[in-house]
Amino acid sequence: MPNVQYVSAGSYNSLILGIDGTLFACGNNSSGQLGTNSTANSISPVQIWSGVQSAAAGGAHSLILTTAGNLLSCGSNDFGQLGNGTTNSDSIPMQIKTGIQSVAAGVTHSLILSTAGTLFACGSNSNGQLGDGTTNSDSLSEQISTGVKSMGANENHSFYISSDGRLFTFGDNSFGQLGDGTAIDRHTPIEIKF
Repeated sequence: MPNVQYVSAGSYNSLILGIDGTLFACGNNSSGQLGTNSTANSISPVQIWSGVQSAAAGGAHSLILTTAGNLLSCGSNDFGQLGNGTTNSDSIPMQIKTGIQSVAAGVTHSLILSTAGTLFACGSNSNGQLGDGTTNSDSLSEQISTGVKSMGANENHSFYISSDGRLFTFGDNSFGQLGDGTAIDRHTPIEIKF
């Protein structure tokens, strides 16, 4: 295996990115999240893609970002977290978007940041983690905000940093993880000041 530059851990699977852009995966594959065109688990890393700049492992889905800025997804899609307009799981990485600079995966939702700084979200929205003002799941990546420079996703909450350095959070807030001084879920991005 080549030298490793990046890793991402899902619930029971791992994505490993070599410095040469080769992506490997191992672990649970019950929903096809390893991207091997099967649902067989793998106890050793297997190569699944090349020309990769980053990857994100969700609960049982994977997001793969190529060096060309193309986004591919595979694995569980019960809530539309693959962003392909369906709720059908897929064991083969399929391209869903171009012009992407970074990705982040929650357990059952995905955040996608374009090279233009536009933030998109898809998947489960039970706590408002898509930031669209509802709690309805979405299988198509819909625009959430512009002027974004970085973002992140955890189990059921999301956050992003604007191009001018402001922090916004949304989603599950049962333990105050959004940092807004409350334990109330937020269905739209709220600016955190501290």
